Amino acid sequence: MDITEVTVVHHAALVLAALWAAASAGWAHPALFIVALLYIFAVSAHAPSTAHPSLPLARLGSIVSPR
Repeated sequence: MDITEVTVVHHAALVLAALWAAASAGWAHPALFIVALLYIFAVSAHAPSTAHPSLPLARLGSIVSPR
């Protein structure tokens, strides 16, 4: 895995660690948390979708309709 192929979970962990470090250092400004939230949304928007394909409607109709 290349450094550019880091998953969204890794990004979230890095952001949480950075927020924890900033809060420990006394830099807990609300803008910092908003920027972190926007960054996570931006990363997740560009991540490949892992959604499962839905069933075709014809097949769904045959499953639901009584015989």
